[in-house]
Amino acid sequence: HGRVKKGYLGVSTQRAHLPEDVAADLGQKRGLLVVQVEKESPAAAAGLTLGDTIISLAGVKVTDHDSLLAELSGERVGTAVPMQIVRGGSLTELEITIGERPEGAEGSHRRRKGRGHHSGHGGHHGRGPRGMHRQWHRR
Repeated sequence: HGRVKKGYLGVSTQRAHLPEDVAADLGQKRGLLVVQVEKESPAAAAGLTLGDTIISLAGVKVTDHDSLLAELSGERVGTAVPMQIVRGGSLTELEITIGERPEGAEGSHRRRKGRGHHSGHGGHHGRGPRGMHRQWHRR
C-alpha cells in the first residue's frame, strides 16, 4: 500500500476582503491574505510575499481555507499551476509548483484564531511553547 500524497505551498494565510475595485472586477469579495511564507517552500520559490492576497489557484477562485485545500490534491503534487494574487492593489499572476506535504505535518493549513490557515509544516494550531497563544494582529 502506498501513502497518500497531499499538496503543500508553505504559507500561512487568513481570510481577507479584497479592495472594492478588484472585488467588482472579479466578482469575488474575499481571498486569502499571506501572513507568512516558509523559506525554501514552493510559495517562496514562486515569489509569493507577505501581504499578497491569493484569489485563485489553477483557475479556481480561492475565497477560504476549504477552496484552497480543494486545489491542493495529491494529483497536483509536482505540477506547476497559475496563481492569481492581489499585490499592492493590482492583479498579478505567478506560477507555483505544488509541493508535497512533508511527513509528520498535521495538515495542509493551520488555522490561526479560527480565521488563518497554514499550508506547510505541522504545528500547534497557533499556539506557541507550552500551549500559550501567540498574538496575531490584523493589519
